[in-house]
Amino acid sequence: MARKGTSTDPSGCTGTAAPAWTLEALRAEVAALLGAEPAEVDDDGDLFALGLQSLQLMQFTNRVNRAGGRAGFTELARDPRVGSWYRLLSSRTGTAGARPGPARPPAAPPSAAAGREPFPLTPVQQAYWIGRGDDRSLGGVGCHAYLEIDAADVHPGRLEQAVRALTRRHPMLRARCDDDGTQRVLDSSPWPGLTVHDHTAGTRTEADAAVAELRERLSHRRLRVGEGEVFDVQLSRLPGGADFRPVDRIHLGVDLLVADVHSIRLLLADLAELYDDPEALGEPAYDFPSHLAARATARADERERAKEYWTDRLAGLPGGPRLPLATDPEDVVRPRFVRRTHTLAPHTWERLCARAGEHGVTPSVLLATAFAEVLARFSGERHFLLNVPLFDREHDAHPDLDRIVADFTSLVLLEIDLGRGTGFAGRARAVQQRLHDDVGHAAYTGVDVLRDMARADADHPRTAPVVFACNIDAPLVPDAFADRFGELSWMVSQTPQVWLDHQIYRTRDGGLLLAWDAVEELFPAGLMDAMTAACAALLDHLVTADWTAVPDLPLPAEQLRRRHEVNATHRPESGRSLHEEFFARAGTRADAPAVLWGADGVLTHGGLAERALRIAGALADRGIRDGAPVLVTAPKGPDQIAAVLGVLAAGGSYVPVGVDQPAERRARILAVSGARLVLDGTGTPAPAESPAEVLPLAEALRFRPLAAPVPVGPDAPAYTIFTSGSTGVPKGVEISHRAAVNTVEDIGERFGIGSADRVLAVSALDFDLSVWDIFGLLGAGGALVLVAEEDRRDAQRWLDLCRRHSVTVWNSVPALLDMLLTAAEPEPLPESLRLALLSGDWIGLDLPGRLARAGAGRCRFIALGGATEAAIWSNFHEVGELAPHWRSIPYGTPLGNQRFRAVDPQGRDCPDWVPGELWIGGTGVALGYRGDPALTAERFPTVAGERWYRTGDLGRYWPDGTLEFLGRADQQVKINGFRVELGEVEAALQSLPAVAHAVAAVVGEPRKELAVAVVPARPATGEEPDPTRGTGTGHQASDVPAEVELERALTETVLAALLAALDPGLSDGTTGQPGLLGTRDASGLPEANRRLLEEMTGELVERDVLVRTAGTFAPGRRWAEVRDGDRAAGLRAHISGGRLENVVDAWARAMPVLLSVLRGETSATVLLDDPELSPESLADALPGARVCLERTAQALQELAEERPAPLAVAEWGTGSGRTAVRLLDALKPGTADYLLLAESDARRTAADTRLSAAGHPARTALQTTPGVPEARLNRFDAVAVNDALHGLPDPYAVAAALPLLLAPGGHLFLVARAAVSPLGLPAGRTGDRLDAAQWADLLTREGLTDVRRAHTEPDGAVLLTARRSPDAPRLDAATLREQLAERLPAHMVPGTLVALPELSLNANGKVDRRRMQELLASGAQRPDASCDPPRGAVEETVAQLWAEVLGTPPAGRDANFFVQGGDSVLATRLVTGVRRRLGVELPMRQVLRAPTVAAMGALIERLHPAAGAPGAEEYEEGAL
Repeated sequence: MARKGTSTDPSGCTGTAAPAWTLEALRAEVAALLGAEPAEVDDDGDLFALGLQSLQLMQFTNRVNRAGGRAGFTELARDPRVGSWYRLLSSRTGTAGARPGPARPPAAPPSAAAGREPFPLTPVQQAYWIGRGDDRSLGGVGCHAYLEIDAADVHPGRLEQAVRALTRRHPMLRARCDDDGTQRVLDSSPWPGLTVHDHTAGTRTEADAAVAELRERLSHRRLRVGEGEVFDVQLSRLPGGADFRPVDRIHLGVDLLVADVHSIRLLLADLAELYDDPEALGEPAYDFPSHLAARATARADERERAKEYWTDRLAGLPGGPRLPLATDPEDVVRPRFVRRTHTLAPHTWERLCARAGEHGVTPSVLLATAFAEVLARFSGERHFLLNVPLFDREHDAHPDLDRIVADFTSLVLLEIDLGRGTGFAGRARAVQQRLHDDVGHAAYTGVDVLRDMARADADHPRTAPVVFACNIDAPLVPDAFADRFGELSWMVSQTPQVWLDHQIYRTRDGGLLLAWDAVEELFPAGLMDAMTAACAALLDHLVTADWTAVPDLPLPAEQLRRRHEVNATHRPESGRSLHEEFFARAGTRADAPAVLWGADGVLTHGGLAERALRIAGALADRGIRDGAPVLVTAPKGPDQIAAVLGVLAAGGSYVPVGVDQPAERRARILAVSGARLVLDGTGTPAPAESPAEVLPLAEALRFRPLAAPVPVGPDAPAYTIFTSGSTGVPKGVEISHRAAVNTVEDIGERFGIGSADRVLAVSALDFDLSVWDIFGLLGAGGALVLVAEEDRRDAQRWLDLCRRHSVTVWNSVPALLDMLLTAAEPEPLPESLRLALLSGDWIGLDLPGRLARAGAGRCRFIALGGATEAAIWSNFHEVGELAPHWRSIPYGTPLGNQRFRAVDPQGRDCPDWVPGELWIGGTGVALGYRGDPALTAERFPTVAGERWYRTGDLGRYWPDGTLEFLGRADQQVKINGFRVELGEVEAALQSLPAVAHAVAAVVGEPRKELAVAVVPARPATGEEPDPTRGTGTGHQASDVPAEVELERALTETVLAALLAALDPGLSDGTTGQPGLLGTRDASGLPEANRRLLEEMTGELVERDVLVRTAGTFAPGRRWAEVRDGDRAAGLRAHISGGRLENVVDAWARAMPVLLSVLRGETSATVLLDDPELSPESLADALPGARVCLERTAQALQELAEERPAPLAVAEWGTGSGRTAVRLLDALKPGTADYLLLAESDARRTAADTRLSAAGHPARTALQTTPGVPEARLNRFDAVAVNDALHGLPDPYAVAAALPLLLAPGGHLFLVARAAVSPLGLPAGRTGDRLDAAQWADLLTREGLTDVRRAHTEPDGAVLLTARRSPDAPRLDAATLREQLAERLPAHMVPGTLVALPELSLNANGKVDRRRMQELLASGAQRPDASCDPPRGAVEETVAQLWAEVLGTPPAGRDANFFVQGGDSVLATRLVTGVRRRLGVELPMRQVLRAPTVAAMGALIERLHPAAGAPGAEEYEEGAL
C-alpha cells in the first residue's frame, strides 16, 4: 500500500505456458526481495513474518507473470511460503528448469509525435479532474501537494535553470487536461519562471507574516491544469537576526493529476541533480502514454475478471466511516485542509515491525488496522470502507519506468470489518486477507466501484471519503535533495471530495511520520486532535500489548474527567415508599383538594385516602401483600386514582391496563404479569375463562378500610407497566418503590412542587408519565386535574380545564402540548401555568418559543428523557435560548442518583460526538422484565459491580457533558410518546389470515405516522399456464409475424449504423481501436445511457450482427449484410407509404440526438416521449393494437351494461394517455369511472392535458412502484394494459401488482405482441420485453384465472384477457384495522397501508428495510384527492381546511383525514380552523368519529345549521 500510489499490479493468470521454476531459483528470488541470504529463507516459513511487504509481493507477482508463470497476487498471498509457491508454480509449468529471463524485451522508446497526441485520463485522474469542479461536494480544490524546504544560500538563477530542465525532462510536467477528458503533453511548460519573494530588507517578524500569507495562498492552490499549469516552484528569502540565521524557503507545489508520491521523490532528486548541472539528465526513453496503451491491452481480460468480483460484492459493501460532522459536506464552500503530524521513533517502529511479523502481519497492514481501530472508535461503527491508494508501476516492464513522473495511482476500496477476527492480531489478519483479495482484483479500480455504487444508490450513494496512504518503502525526501537543500520543513496535501487523508512516510532516520490532512471545517473542534492522539497512543501501546486482546483505546483524559463530573449526581435517598408521603400527610391536609374533574368535581386528600384504604382492605382480604401484582383497569376518574393508591396501601404492586386495550392484549398482560386479581372499574363482565379473580371497583369501595397502609420495603415492586415487545408479547417493566421515589422526589425538589400546584393529568394510567402526575403532586399536597376518558384527545377541553382549575404544571409528550397551544391560539395560556415538563418523544425546536409566547415568558420549559425501565425520567434540560447547532432539544444531564453512558458495540464509552447506545445506571433502574429472566439479563447488564439498563436508544455526549438523543438503534420507535415495537405490529398483521408478510415503518416529518406494507396471502389457483387456450386463433411462441421480423430488420439496420458512427473500427472490421465499442470501457457513461448501449449491442449480438470477445465487440457473421447499402434501400422500398416509413424517417432526423445519447452527452430518455418514436406512439400507430383496443372497449361496454353503477376501470399507463383516449372514445359517456396510472409526474401532466382536450373526465394518479395504496386495493372491475410495443419498463412488477388492483371477479385486458419487437429500443426503452405467450404464462403464475388469447391480428397484436377469481379474497384495509384493533392498542394501528406483491429483499435475502422505508415514505401514497368531490359550501370549506392543515390538494368527500396523514395534533388545528372560519366548535371526540369530508360536513351542519346556508355569517379565517 502506498500514497497515491505504492503499489500494485495484482496480476491474474496469463494463460501462457511457461518454463518451470527451480526451488533454488525461487528461494534466491525471495531472498533478494527480503534483503537476505538464500540460506536464511525457510521454505516453510511465513514470509510476511520474515518481513515481506505487500509491495514486494506485487512486484514479485508481476515478474513471475512476465516470465511466463501463472500466479495471481491473491493466491500467493494466501499461503506466503516458498515451498507452497514452488508447488503452485510447478503444477502449472510442468518440468523443472532454470529460472526464466524476461518474457518480453523492453518496449521501444516512444516517438515524439506519439507523445504529443491526446490520450485518456486514468480512472483516478478522471476522479481528480471531475472532483475539482465547483459544482461538486467538497470540490473546488485540486488534488495538490505543497512542500516547503528551508535551505541556505539558494542561487535563484541556478534554481530556475534546474526547474526548466526538470520540465523538459519530464513530459507530464508539461501536461494539459482538456475538457473532453483527455490529456496531452505540450512542447513547453507554461511555468513563468522563478518568483522570488525577497524579505531580507525587512524584519523577521514582517517576513514571517508575509510567508505565512504566501503559504496560505499557495498551499491550497487550484492550478490551471487546463492550461498546462501543473507544477510550480517559488522562493522566499528571509532575513537573519539575533536569533535567526538567514534562510531561503523553497515553495514547491504539484498537482497530483501528474505525479504520485514516487514522482515527488523523483522530482526532488532530479531537481537537486539539475541544480548542480542543468544538462545532467535527459528525457527518459519511455513515457506515460505508451505505458497506458500497453497496459490497457494487456489487462483487458484481468479487468473483466476483477469487475465480476466487485460486482458480486457490490450490494454488501458499506460506505465510509460515519465520523461526527460539524457541518454537511454540501455546505463547505471551499475546503481547507489542515495537517496534524506525529513522529514514531525508529526503535518504536522497529519493535512494531517485529511484533507484526510474530503474528504474520505486514507492517502496512498493522498501520491500516490501527487506523481502522481509531476510525471505529470515533465513528461508532466497525464496518466501513477505506480508500487505499496503490501504485500501478510494473517496475520490470521497462528500465525507465521508475524514472517517469506521472500519476500511476490506482485505488482499492478496502472493506474493514472489525467484527471479524479475535483481538488485534485476528482483526489485522482479517484486514490483511481482505486487502490481498482486493488487491488481486484491483484491475477494476476503486473509482470504478464507486461509480457502480453511485448508480446502485441513486438517492444516497455510498462514498469512501477517508483515505489511508502508506508510503513506508522510502523517505519522501531523497538523500540527494536533503544533502543539497535540507529536510522538508512543512507540507500539506488536499484531495477533492476527501474528508480525511492519513498519510504515512518513512523518515530518514528509520522512523515514521504519521500525517493527517483533514478538511477542518467538516469536523467538530478537537475531534481530529483526539483521533491523531489516539492513533499515536495505540501504536505505542501495541509495542508491548497483548495482541490477542481488543485494544482498549481509552477516552481522552479531559473527556473522561467531564463524564465523571456530569454523572456525579448523588442526592440523599429518603427510603420512603411511593405512596407513603400521601398517606402520611392526608390527615393534616384532609380538606385540600386532591382530585378535580369536570366543572366542579372534587375529591379531597382525606376523601381519597379513605377510598384508597377501603380498596386496600378488600385486596388484603383477598391475600394481596408482599408486592403481589394487581391489574387495574378503570376509566379516568377519581376512582382510578383511588384504585392505584389502594393496591399500594395493601402492600401490592399495580399493573395498569388501559380500558381501550384489546381483550387479546389484556389477556397476554394478565398471563405475563402473573396477577391473580383484576381490580376492574369498567363494569364489564369478567370473561368466563379468566384465570384471575375480577373484583369490581365499586364492590371494593364498600369494604371496610384498613387502619393504615401496610408497610413495604423500598426495594419491593411498586408497579409494572407493559410496553410493546418485539416478539409480539408485551414486556412488563417492574419498578421498585426506591427507583420511583428517587425520581419523584428529585423533580419535586428541583422545581419546587408544593401544595399549590395542580397538574392536568392527560397521560393514560399505563403510560409512566402518570406515575409522576399521581405521586409527584399528591405527595406534595397538590392536586390532579383529571381529563374525562372521552376528552382524552380534545385539546379545547384540556384548555377549559386548565383555566377552570388554575393548572400550574403541564406534563406530557410534546405533541399534546402542541395541541394545547394550537387550541389556545391566538389567546394566551392561563396565567397559572408555570412549569411544562416535556418528554417521551422528539421535541420540535419551535415548541419552546411557542410556549414562551403563549405563556408570556412565565412558564419554564423542561425537557426530560429516560425510559420506562428507569423510573419515568433520568435526565433533564431546561430550555432557554436555542443554540444554532441544535437539531432538536438536547437530552441534557442526569437527574439525581442517575448516570448515563453512551456505549459502543464493545462495551466502551464512546468519545464526544460519537453515537452509542445509551445506558442508564443508578437508583432509577428497574427490577427487570416481569416473568422474563432471559430478557432481563440481556437488557440489564452488570458492569464493574454496577447495574445498567441498555435503552436501545442512540445518543452522544457533547464536549460540555450534555447528552444528545439521536433516535432508536433497533426497531422500537416512538409515536406521540408511545413506545412501539415495529416487530409487534408486524407479528399482529402476520397473524391475520389475509396477510402473508408485513413490514412496519414510521414515516413523516415532523409528524410521525405508523405505516405498513403487507403482502396478501394468495391461495393457489391450481391452473397451469396455457397461452394458446381460448377462442381466438394465434401464433405459437416460435412463430414470428412478418411485420415483427420487418421491424427487427429495420431496427438492426439503424443500430448498426449508430454503432459504426461511434466506432470507426467496426466499419472496416478492425474493432479494438480506441473507441466506445473497442477497448474503452463504457462504465463512465451515466447508468441509463450505459444500459441502453448494452441493450443495443446485446440486440445485435443476438442477431449475429456483432460478436463479443473479451469485453469488446467485433463485426459478426451478418455485419456486412446489415451494413449493405442495397439491403437498406430494399427495406426502404418495402415500407414505402406505410407506418414504418414514418418511423425510419424519424430515426434519420433523430440520428444526431441518438449519437449524443450513446456518447453520454444527452439523457438516455430524451426520446421516450417523442411523438413519433416513443413506445406509446409506436403502439398507437400499430393497426392491430387499435383493433385490440376496440375489442377491449366493446367488452368494457358489455360489462358496464350489467351493472347499475359506472364500471371502475384502471389503466396501467405506458405514456401520455393515448390508450385512455382511444378506449374512452369508444365507450358511451358515463360507462366507466376511469383512472389512468402514470409512471411519472411529466406523463401524468401530459395525460391530463390529452384527456382534457379530448373531453374525457378521467382521473390520473402516480404509480411509480408496485405498491398499491389502500384506496386502489382490489377496487377495480377492469384493468387495461397496452404493451403492444413493450412500453412497460418492468412488466414483471406490473403483472405482480395487477391482482392487487383487480376486485374479485375483475377482468384484465392486455394488448401484447406475438413476438418481441425491438422497435422502441432506439428511443431508449430498456428493460424486459415480453411476448404474448410469456405474458400469458406470467399472468397465470400471478394467480389470475381464465388467461386466454381473445384476439390476434396479422401484424402480431394480441389481446389477452384474464380474470381475478370471483372467490379470491379482497384485502380490505378497514377490516385489517378492525382486526388489529382487537390485538393492539389504538396507537399501534397503522394510519397508512400499502399492499405489495412481495417484499423487497437485500443481497443477503433479508428484508430490505431501507427500501421498504423509502417505499412507504414516498407511497404510503395518499388516496387520490379526485374521488367524489365535496358537495355544498360546508364540505368545500372542510376540504379546503384539510388541504391547509395537511399540506395536500383538496380531498374528495370520502377521503379519511387520518389516512391522508392527519393525527391528533393536526386534528386540533383543523378544529381551530373550523371554529374561526365557520363559527362552529367541534368536539374532538366527534371529529374522531367523523373523519371524512362528508361526515365532518354533516356534523358541522347538525351542530350549526346556518353554517352552510346562503349568506351565512363570514368569520375571519386566521392562520392555521
